[in-house]
Amino acid sequence: MLGVRLLLVAIVLSGLVLPPLAAVAAEPEGIAAKPTEPDSPPNVLDGHKLVAALRGGGYIIYFRHGITDLSTSDTDRDHLENCATQRVLSPEGRQQMRAIGRTMLALRIPIGQVLSSPYCRSVDTVTLAFGKAQKTDDLVNTITADEETAARMARALR
Repeated sequence: MLGVRLLLVAIVLSGLVLPPLAAVAAEPEGIAAKPTEPDSPPNVLDGHKLVAALRGGGYIIYFRHGITDLSTSDTDRDHLENCATQRVLSPEGRQQMRAIGRTMLALRIPIGQVLSSPYCRSVDTVTLAFGKAQKTDDLVNTITADEETAARMARALR
């Protein structure tokens, strides 16, 4: 995909990105945002610069599923259409994904195609945030994948 930039956003895992972006959304235009990290590297966009870049489109925003219910677990990884055999989003995770969707909407960040792992927690994550999901096996977790499969999945993501 020429011309598309990949942006890895740790919205879900760290909780560091969403609150600062929400604060930027509430600030009047023209007021400089405080950086999310005091000593951000030069290639990191913070505050209004990040939002402006995202509003311009052309990025792939990649992040992990929302917070899950740890009392559930994956017992059948061969039939991913059966959510009863998987670890699912917790109520907090569902709320978290709705908040991400509201924040992206408030910031006027355009959302195009939305791809998801076929795991129910992943489909629910993007459906709650963006209202749509296209399942692809190319986004299934690669922790146990062999080297060839992991390389194929990395190429597909790019």
